[in-house]
Amino acid sequence: FKTSVANQTHVTRPRASRATMPAFALTKDAKLPSPVTVAAWCPTMDLLCVAAKDSSLCALRLNWQKLWVHALGDTSSHDACALAFRPDGKVIAVGYTDGRVSAHAVEDGASLRGTEPTTSAAKDDSGDAGGACAVTSMTWVTHDTTRISSTASGSGRGGAAYGKMGSFTASEVAKERAKSSELFLRADSTSLIDHEDASGRLNTLCISTADGGFTMRAFGMMPIVYFTRMCSFGAEALAAREDLCGVDAIVKEDKRPGVRRLDTSHIATHAREVHLLVTHAAHAKKTLGRLESIVNEAVKMYSARWQKFMKQMDAFSDSLAMTTDGRSDHLMEELRQRLENVLATGTFDEALEHFFTMSFKIGQVKRMAKDLDAMCTAVHDLLVSEMALLIDALLLRLGSLLALARLGHQAKGIGLDEAHIEEVIKLCEQFALCVMDTARLVTQRAAQLRAFFVFIVRAQIVAEDGDAHGPSLPAPRVDLVQSFLQEVFRVRARDSLATATGMISEVIPTTKSVMQYGVDRLRALANGQTLHPLCLKEVFYVVQSTIEHMLNAPCDIMTRKCSWARPSTIEGDVSYSMFSNAEPTAAPTRDSFHVDASNECIHVYRTTTNATESTSVRTLSITTPDEIIIDAAAYKNDRIALLLKPRNIDGGVKARLVLLEDGALLGTLPGSTVCINDLNIRSRTLPGAEPLKPLALSSNRGLAAVFVSATRVQLYDLEDDDDSDDDEDADDDRM
Repeated sequence: FKTSVANQTHVTRPRASRATMPAFALTKDAKLPSPVTVAAWCPTMDLLCVAAKDSSLCALRLNWQKLWVHALGDTSSHDACALAFRPDGKVIAVGYTDGRVSAHAVEDGASLRGTEPTTSAAKDDSGDAGGACAVTSMTWVTHDTTRISSTASGSGRGGAAYGKMGSFTASEVAKERAKSSELFLRADSTSLIDHEDASGRLNTLCISTADGGFTMRAFGMMPIVYFTRMCSFGAEALAAREDLCGVDAIVKEDKRPGVRRLDTSHIATHAREVHLLVTHAAHAKKTLGRLESIVNEAVKMYSARWQKFMKQMDAFSDSLAMTTDGRSDHLMEELRQRLENVLATGTFDEALEHFFTMSFKIGQVKRMAKDLDAMCTAVHDLLVSEMALLIDALLLRLGSLLALARLGHQAKGIGLDEAHIEEVIKLCEQFALCVMDTARLVTQRAAQLRAFFVFIVRAQIVAEDGDAHGPSLPAPRVDLVQSFLQEVFRVRARDSLATATGMISEVIPTTKSVMQYGVDRLRALANGQTLHPLCLKEVFYVVQSTIEHMLNAPCDIMTRKCSWARPSTIEGDVSYSMFSNAEPTAAPTRDSFHVDASNECIHVYRTTTNATESTSVRTLSITTPDEIIIDAAAYKNDRIALLLKPRNIDGGVKARLVLLEDGALLGTLPGSTVCINDLNIRSRTLPGAEPLKPLALSSNRGLAAVFVSATRVQLYDLEDDDDSDDDEDADDDRM
């Protein structure tokens, strides 16, 4: 039967008897400790992951046994709002309302990596972007790089030609560090690269944010495409094209939805080079993170013990005040002169005698000597045994990137330049020299301290009329004691080790000064002079910023090589949208579902996209009379499930879960409007339930998770049919 209503064709079919319709089998009815914000099924295992309002991420088995629970941290104002499983089911990505994304291992929930918000949205004084940069959609794209050769088709020409590495000033280093912290990843957690297999697949995480930003992160880590503004309000849904040739997005421009496609064929052409680039870059980034922690640990260890020693020396001012007319303006200089006098004469004056008998006794001297000696040994081991090996590992990764850059135009197509990488390698070699020189200074300082403490203890024994020449106490090295007093206690003296560890503020090194360090070092050695080392921590930051600048360059190149087609237009006011099938496809068309603002109708559109524009045509509208659409989710084979509740609860009408069967839309006229009850559907009533978002479906397992209240969930088997009347009676008995 057909009738014409408001220029639309309304198709009416004989309604099937609701009493004879099959229902879905209820497999589990369980309670939740906290309301759920978002949920997703693992594509390879029977696991449901839910993110709750109590800032927890939980993996649940079908029997509702908790596999693990992971605290997402202090996200009281930034809840999790999106989940996306990697296609192999080993990693899950979590998106937050402040634009951050974290990755977790599915086997135990361990935090793998986390990104800072990649957004241009302005924040208020509290640092909150007010949800303007919230993650709106995520999807993974997988490409098998083993199916293409390293000389894949496509010219790959036109990549940016890089000159020599530019010199970073101190302010530019700070800016580059801030920029890289936004685009790259924090190194304070387990490396995500360790959870990648060796099959040659390039797994890419696509992220859309509410401010219109779009990012593609290879392995979920390194950004290879970054658009600050692809649309006005972000993408509601993302779907991959086959072989990484593109990404489809449902976007909103001027609050009107549309479908557009990102052409990523350039990345597909260079997929193997991108895979190698990201693999080596991820390991280099991991090594940089370990280097940073060791540098900080070594500097912190030395500074803490050294400051304790100098604080003990400051107590000499009290002894000086008690034995003379007043305090000295140059306390350390006064202490140096008196100690040198002891070194020459072997006798204490009154101030020193008071100091070493009241404030710095022999027992304290021996304990501090052991403490400082142990500190110097530990710092030396960190610099030589760990940092040197890590720098070798970093140089190995940079050498691999250099080999990739030497492949020719294919590497140029992803933004790698041979001369640029060679300059970075030279910079790392200068950093290695700084580390070795600092280790040499630590060894020298340890020898000075040993000689100094032997000298002090011997002088104390003599002052107490003891025998300082016993076999258990070696003779002090006078030259080491004198050099120690000159370096540490002399006014305006320059303590090289204090400079190297950053305890004394010097000029912040730049890329140019670090590159010049090796030349100055050789010149000083040739002239018999001593070259004071650069601050180890600041040199590391120069190296880190330069490497991250080099690794971010491919993102700029590949972003310019990708282009968005002009979006199509979806008519009418739409509440939310989704693709009918988000699986990768090579078809030129893709269907999408759009729930209108009244939540009483869902429109089906078919979009065709070419290189420059997209065109969407409405193929069908499905109405839900007297029912409100709570949520909708795509199922397999372009099917869709709807979670409905009655607009008017009078008369005992119940909420229900509805699934359109295969071929349910066949036979309908293009552009027509049909009632959902006139289609071939399967449904299950939800007695006494007030269903809420989200509706989570598992296409491979055929399961649906329905949150029938804020803290209650029901699992249904969509492939198993039960008698609906019996199920309703059983549900009523449970209630």
